[in-house]
Amino acid sequence: MKRRKFSKDFKIMVVKQAMTGTNKSNIARRYILNPGVISRWINEFKQGKI
Repeated sequence: MKRRKFSKDFKIMVVKQAMTGTNKSNIARRYILNPGVISRWINEFKQGKI
């Protein structure tokens, strides 16, 4: 199984939803992601890596 690659725009969209208070588990289910991935993207966003 290949790893999925996500665009920068997609990651930013997910991060913004998570930062507005939407439950990470709900976001993860909606986009078929692991909640840990969302947490990692949030940290990368805060560090300016995304």
